[in-house]
Amino acid sequence: LLGLTLYIVLATIFYMLAELFIGPILIPGLMNLGLIVLIIASVRLAKEKIRTTQIIAIIILSFGTFIIALSNLSVDYKKISLENTNLILRIICFSVATVLLWLLFNLIVKKSHKSKGIYKAIAAGFPYVLTNFWIFPLYITMPYVFSGNFSPVVILFFISSCLILVIVNILGIKELQIAYQYEKVSLVAPVQQIPIQIAPIVYYYIFYSSFSDKSVFILITGIILFLISGFLLTNNNYLSDEAK
Repeated sequence: LLGLTLYIVLATIFYMLAELFIGPILIPGLMNLGLIVLIIASVRLAKEKIRTTQIIAIIILSFGTFIIALSNLSVDYKKISLENTNLILRIICFSVATVLLWLLFNLIVKKSHKSKGIYKAIAAGFPYVLTNFWIFPLYITMPYVFSGNFSPVVILFFISSCLILVIVNILGIKELQIAYQYEKVSLVAPVQQIPIQIAPIVYYYIFYSSFSDKSVFILITGIILFLISGFLLTNNNYLSDEAK
């Protein structure tokens, strides 16, 4: 309960400050550094065994985090306007697509007889994709709402952001705890990051509608490393099940 309180209160404060300063693109990658501590703790405290391929995957994951930090792709919320119709459509389409993927992977969990933990871990990543994304529209609308200078679109996005962030955070915690029932922490935590790490390239497109910046290619390199890491982790789990 203490850990959950620290996660919800203290971590949220630091997370929101980071989002305020640099936007949603870099944060998922930088937060991956916490996985190293988590996986070491899972081995030491939960007495989980870690294989060589998992160690290699963690190293790749860490290097991918470093690469993403080099891209330096921050987004200034003060320069984004929600009066842009195309931007609104992209936000809606992205949100709906994320929810559908979330539901799809939960359906796969119910239908699958093997690797339920892996599919559930991926499903558990999508609520955090929405959280990482929707906190930014919240910051965009807050200055207008608190100054009293807002339009119906701004107030709609402000209310939607507040509701979505509360609901998906609660569901995200629930999804992750269920994933831990199926599989080890040292596997669930990195696999959960796969959708979370892919999403920032979509964030960049949504807010800028262009991939012309050279830093985007650095970001893509980091994301590819995350995918390789995820493949090593999931493939390693499959082989171990087959061996059993």
